[in-house]
Order: sequence, then C-alpha cells, then structure tokens
Amino acid sequence: MVLEGYSPLKGTQLDHPVLTDIGRAHGVTAAQVVLRWHLDHGIPVIPKSQRPERIAANLDLLGFTLTDAEVASIDRLA
Repeated sequence: MVLEGYSPLKGTQLDHPVLTDIGRAHGVTAAQVVLRWHLDHGIPVIPKSQRPERIAANLDLLGFTLTDAEVASIDRLA
C-alpha cells in the first residue's frame, strides 16, 4: 500500500510567505515547492489541472531541490 498525495494543492495556501519565499529562491512557483516537498517525503502526487502551462510546471519538479532547512520550514506549516 502506498500513501498518495491526491490533489495535493487543494486547500494549500500557495500565497504563504514560506512557500513563496522558497519558490522565489529556486525560481519556481509555490505549487512546485509543495509538489517537490511531497516527493522529498516519498509521497507520490497526482496534481490536477486543465491549463497546459500548469501541467508542464507540475511535471518540472526535478530541476531543483529543497534544502533540509526548507523542508523543515514547510513541515512546520502543518
């Protein structure tokens, strides 16, 4: 059995300063930060979008890595 992040962006505060600051530091969106955080925790994600540019961004998660400090900052949001 695998825990899955189904619709992992729903209900997420994508304008939260922690997420936007981390995204800005890596040149990515807050949504990409959240999706990368899931992957760093070993949680497969299935983000949903109908917009081609968001679908492409959702797939582009391997071009950056989160630092241990960034992961910990996101962990504290929960």
